[in-house]
Amino acid sequence: MSYFCCGGQQQPSGSQRTGMLDGRWYQPILTGHDIAAIDPMLTAPTNHKVAATVEDNLGFVEKHKGKLCGSAVMALGLCLLVWVVPALVISWNYCVRLNPPRVSQAIPLIDKYLKGRRYFYDSSLPHKLSEEELDACRRRVTNTTKLNGVDFGIMDPDKALELLYHCTKVPGNWEKVPEKLKGVFWMKGNGMGEELAVLQNGQYFEDEMIYVSPFSPFMWAWSWGTPRHAPGFGYFYSKDKVKEQAYSLVSLRPTFSYKWEQCPGRPWMVWPFGVPGSRCDSDTSPSANSMTYGTLHSHVMGDLKTVSQPEFYTVEEMPKEVVPGSKYYRGIYYGTDWMGQCKVVAGGSYELTKVIDEKGEPLEPYYSQFIQYMGTASC
Repeated sequence: MSYFCCGGQQQPSGSQRTGMLDGRWYQPILTGHDIAAIDPMLTAPTNHKVAATVEDNLGFVEKHKGKLCGSAVMALGLCLLVWVVPALVISWNYCVRLNPPRVSQAIPLIDKYLKGRRYFYDSSLPHKLSEEELDACRRRVTNTTKLNGVDFGIMDPDKALELLYHCTKVPGNWEKVPEKLKGVFWMKGNGMGEELAVLQNGQYFEDEMIYVSPFSPFMWAWSWGTPRHAPGFGYFYSKDKVKEQAYSLVSLRPTFSYKWEQCPGRPWMVWPFGVPGSRCDSDTSPSANSMTYGTLHSHVMGDLKTVSQPEFYTVEEMPKEVVPGSKYYRGIYYGTDWMGQCKVVAGGSYELTKVIDEKGEPLEPYYSQFIQYMGTASC
């Protein structure tokens, strides 16, 4: 029994052998009468020409099927050559340069600036809002609910943006925050139900080029309802799932550290491959405030000595945006256990997009895109 090598279907034998069209075997079509029997619409005087053309095509397939199969194999080999092999070479070249074991990038801050204290919370920041100011922010939130002692509330997206900006703009801290990190960011394309994040209530250690942002009130917002064209078909946007996400993140009380350095300018690769530093432009002479590329560590319970996430996180400034720092690629890079510290599979990444600028004004076109995306959903 023989098979057509590219089609995987049983090949007829003897006089029935003809050719393959749309994945099915067909008998010879030699006359207009035969064609009309299959499709009565084909009754024009030119039927014999149509039949001849079909027969010629089927005969070509039959005659050259071996060559066609060989061409398909060659195309597959070429695909492997120009895509997979370079991706593996570039990935391996990056892997051998990633120095294991991986340790927290915030450790140098502990003794030098924090008097040996390894835990960094919002209360560790030099300045804080007064209780009166925090109460004024709380009163602006409607439909509040308590989850294990933590207050959550609901607002319209435009009002939420305004609240997040003003209630995290802490005098004394805010003035020392780099301009690119001020404002409110939309986590565009994030598959989870979280939508907005604020980085501006943090502390910058310029000599080490490390920015530390502890989890604090009014710095994070989730979607309450499913936005239009929500990622992942809105799977993580049900209200029960959003409650789980919101309470889990707040309970973990993470502190985020960003270590800024020169953008590696590595090659961009086709998904699912990816290497950190492929979405930003290489710097020729990076300064402490260039902030084009940074590695991100999450420290659960504010513990600066530990790195909480197994993945490799980056923030990579995307070039040619409306203003510098208006959009960062939030890279998430994975690797299996046997790959060790090698993280070259990209997945779950999104675009950290600024929708409120450092002056508290809407940043277009991103602001309007966010409002349109949210639709009838609240924050």
